[in-house]
Amino acid sequence: MKPQAIYYYIGLVLLTMGLTSCKKDNPVTPNQYVPGPGLTYGANALTTYNGNLIAGSYDTVFQWNGSKWSPLTGSSFGGSTISALQVYNGNLIAAAGNYVESWNGSSWQLIGAFSNGVAALAVYNGNLYAAGFFFSVGGNPDTGIAEWTGSSWIAVGPGLYGGVNALTVYSGNLIAAGGITRSGNTNINMIAQWNGSAWYTVGGFGSILYSVNALAIYNGNLIAGGRFTDIIGPGDTATSIAQWNGSAWASIGTSLFSGGFYNTYIPPIILNFTIYNNNLVAVGYFGLGNSASDLGIWNGSAWSTIAGLTYIRPPNDYSRPSPITFNCCTIYNGNLVISGGFNTAGSLSVSNIAMWNGSAWSAL
Repeated sequence: MKPQAIYYYIGLVLLTMGLTSCKKDNPVTPNQYVPGPGLTYGANALTTYNGNLIAGSYDTVFQWNGSKWSPLTGSSFGGSTISALQVYNGNLIAAAGNYVESWNGSSWQLIGAFSNGVAALAVYNGNLYAAGFFFSVGGNPDTGIAEWTGSSWIAVGPGLYGGVNALTVYSGNLIAAGGITRSGNTNINMIAQWNGSAWYTVGGFGSILYSVNALAIYNGNLIAGGRFTDIIGPGDTATSIAQWNGSAWASIGTSLFSGGFYNTYIPPIILNFTIYNNNLVAVGYFGLGNSASDLGIWNGSAWSTIAGLTYIRPPNDYSRPSPITFNCCTIYNGNLVISGGFNTAGSLSVSNIAMWNGSAWSAL
């Protein structure tokens, strides 16, 4: 489906209809057209490969070599947005829609055709894993997550039901998160871990709304972000972000979200994490009415932000909503890269992607 902005109707529509959980709960999937240098649609996934910055956008994977963007052509992703990127055995792996393909530096090879969408990729114990909302791959039954042997996809235990948005590795286990409800007969609430032989829940994560969209490892803890309210314990409620130290969940600070419709009635959305200069970076749509509030920097004791990324509507242009979203982030040559729906970075004109060097934004 060709991308289009989803306009926000604050009030009756949200309260009566709710918000349907989808891949990374993205309110703008993908971003609207912003002509100019950069990415026309923005990216839903970022990584690095062979020294280049890789951006997965609508229909195409692009690479930035330090001076220009170029598409990695020849894929079968037509009409789908790239949802995940991963480097595996020297190849770049990309997921879009129902397909997973491998780029060897010169051409794409289809390695997986799934029954439904693939949302996350990870490498665990040297093997590639794909997860999402599917029930089979290559005609073989397989629910929510599959392992690539190098020649075929196989089931990972009884699978995961409810949909998977994110994967990571923590304390020697594979972690999956999303709207997960169970694995076989084992009840799971949104976050599951695989120890190589069985799935089980991660410490009784107690979310009461929506789903987990992103995972990260920071200061030895597992970080979960998304759209949820988790009653962790007496006097401790985590809104859309929480940390697991191996034995208990806890909130992370108190000031990432403060006020606003989304904080009061519906939890804000975290879409992606990265680690920058020993800080945890969280991006998404926090619903506070200004772009700086949608980028959070946690230094281990307090939240801060980096201002400057905005969308300035051209005169008489009403083709997109005013709220912007930061979809994803990564590190490239020691710098922080953010992609989403914006056309201004500081005083610069950009197109849905920009890089922060610690003191100033630059266009890509």
